[in-house]
Amino acid sequence: DFLIPAADLELEGQGVLPERGDLIVVAFGNETVTFEVLAQDNLPPWEYADPHQSMLRIHTKRIA
Repeated sequence: DFLIPAADLELEGQGVLPERGDLIVVAFGNETVTFEVLAQDNLPPWEYADPHQSMLRIHTKRIA
């Protein structure tokens, strides 16, 4: 899972929400790791992580 401020997810100045199949690419030092956004156990691929809906918990699986 990734915890990301909801305000940080933008495309062309518009707020967006993650969708199943989206990719998150992260650099860990010299290694680049790719995660796929997915849903588990009939849950949505993301959920708000706090009561103020300012943080998103994005469910992922490492794919590369």
